[in-house]
Amino acid sequence: MKSNRPWPVSDSALTVLFLIAPALVLTSTAYAAPPPKPRVIVMTDSSTIYVGFCPTERATVKDLHNAMEMFRVGGVDTYGHCVHSRWQAIYNSKVVEIAGDVTPEGVRPPEHTHYWVRSAVVRNFIEDGIEVPQVIAEACHQRGMRALGYFRMNDVHGVHPHEPIYGSFRSGNPEWMFAVKSMDYAVPQVRDHILSVVQELVDRYDLDGIDFDFMRAPRYFRDGQIESGTPLMTDMIRQVRRILDEAGDVNGSRRILCVRVPMTVSGSTGAGLDVPTWVAEGLIDMVCPADYYYSHWDRMMQVLPEWKKITEGTRCSLYPTIHYGAAPGYNHPWLTTESYRGMAHGYYQRGADGIALYNIWNINNEPAWAAAADMGDPKRLAKKARRYHCYLGGLSLINQDDQKTFDIVLPDDPQDQRHRARLRFYAANLTLDHRFEVTLNGEVIDP
Repeated sequence: MKSNRPWPVSDSALTVLFLIAPALVLTSTAYAAPPPKPRVIVMTDSSTIYVGFCPTERATVKDLHNAMEMFRVGGVDTYGHCVHSRWQAIYNSKVVEIAGDVTPEGVRPPEHTHYWVRSAVVRNFIEDGIEVPQVIAEACHQRGMRALGYFRMNDVHGVHPHEPIYGSFRSGNPEWMFAVKSMDYAVPQVRDHILSVVQELVDRYDLDGIDFDFMRAPRYFRDGQIESGTPLMTDMIRQVRRILDEAGDVNGSRRILCVRVPMTVSGSTGAGLDVPTWVAEGLIDMVCPADYYYSHWDRMMQVLPEWKKITEGTRCSLYPTIHYGAAPGYNHPWLTTESYRGMAHGYYQRGADGIALYNIWNINNEPAWAAAADMGDPKRLAKKARRYHCYLGGLSLINQDDQKTFDIVLPDDPQDQRHRARLRFYAANLTLDHRFEVTLNGEVIDP
């Protein structure tokens, strides 16, 4: 792209800033052969159901069923319900501390934080004798959905001991922590804590499996100890698999172990998560590569073939993650329903078996949920308009007579006659005097 404006001397310092990178919108009737059983899984944080879907602190079983119905209508068929976060149980646990057990009196006004609202709803369910994980499992099964017990494996929210979500497991064992309140998985008691909660969940509830979110947050061993710690983490995964298998099937299927891990294979193994071994040994059933907070869909497109090489021909399915935002500052209004369709379609074209949604739990996010309804059917998805975004990492400065090249990763051929493609640029600080020349793959585009 070249800026060519007849600049007057007084304007010699004027520049053009490209605010958002190109977006390509495609309408197509072409599609690749779909994977055998595509599914849409959604992971929710520890407060989602209790704050977002329960109208009052004295919630009911009906409120939980209503939430699952909204997810079903939204296109979700596998729901990850948060049962463990910040080393506390978010249910009526008999083996570990329940969220709210050690909440200091001084931080308990009902309007203090949404964490308090969550804890209040959970405690009221417990007082009423309602076992939320079992209600969620039954609500999902009645709707043909699967229910997973979702763990935040090393969430560092609530980093100060006086905060109500800090919990005694951290405050009572400061020698087991490193960095910003990350728990060290080289410590046997840390791994045993996770295993005890998994055992309790499958003993007491008809959950279809367990969902480990290793992206909250992806630090598990101290610097210099990742190599020695990796076998310890793999051994813990083997023990989880054993617990699930010994607990027996649910609805005729073996219990699932799903893991959400760093976007690249090297990023996962570099954190002590030997996912290739987990897959090769048949320990996990679903792997969800993800960025920490954003989709970065163009980067995901480039790394999926490596993940597919690991999972293809195994019992482990590949579920790349779509977040609410595509990149920092790249949310609404730039992202549309077509944008989310483009992400999902691109993932399928690169070998995905399904789609994982994260931080799209708000059912009022109409663009995302309108696309989610199509994500379980690659054929239908491929027939609808899609948008592909190229994120430039922020504002891109183009001076007079400059030329810059931007890469756009596409799963479709824009010159295919079955497609109708439109290339868009979003720019700031333009005037009517500016002139641009745009070329695509070496060919000048008619302005």
